[in-house]
Amino acid sequence: PTYVIGRDVAWDAIAFDQTAHELSRRAAAICFGTLAQRSPLTAATLSSCLEIAGQAIKIFDINLRLPYPSLDIIQRSLHQADVLKCNEDELQLLAKWLELDTTTGSQADNFDNSTATSQNPSKQIAAQNQSAAISVSLQQRFDLNCVFWTRGSQGCILQRANRLTTAPVPSLPQAADADSVGAGDAASAALAIGLVARWPDEKIVQLANYCGAFAASQRGATTPFPSQSLANQF
Repeated sequence: PTYVIGRDVAWDAIAFDQTAHELSRRAAAICFGTLAQRSPLTAATLSSCLEIAGQAIKIFDINLRLPYPSLDIIQRSLHQADVLKCNEDELQLLAKWLELDTTTGSQADNFDNSTATSQNPSKQIAAQNQSAAISVSLQQRFDLNCVFWTRGSQGCILQRANRLTTAPVPSLPQAADADSVGAGDAASAALAIGLVARWPDEKIVQLANYCGAFAASQRGATTPFPSQSLANQF
């Protein structure tokens, strides 16, 4: 998809103030991306918030959109982060831009891969292993705790070193005018909640898959989640 993203709007002029200082100091998690960092003022504010938020889990949701951000912004953000959240296409772009070593993806045995079942064609497994190898390189270069990557209708993978955790994607009723807007953000929210609550990786991925699938079953990005359904499952 392509987007027209307005410039010189409010989020290009976020100044650091006492409120931002207090929020950052108390934060359990901060999720940030690249789009707001096109503005030097907002980028500086973000850096100050991340520096103050010593106890927070810092999740970098790279969210690449044309025109792509500079490599300097991407590398700085990766160094500031504890966790990278991206999709599979973004992993491939990072591998190209950062000239990452992906040779470890040539052997499936290198990964603790719970998704490599008879239901997955060998070509799909090979592609997944290449993405997993990119994730390993990113974790090593930028000292990341984990990489959380999405695969559209195939759901999410939470990867720590060579260990890949996945879960089934639920089949939910579709609204007549459903679109996938907000599915990735819904998965990011689930990731943040699960990491802060110190859930097992399997439970985090289950919640992320549910939230992403629900957002993709509705129109727009902000349809309220059915609280009873969430309570019953999680």
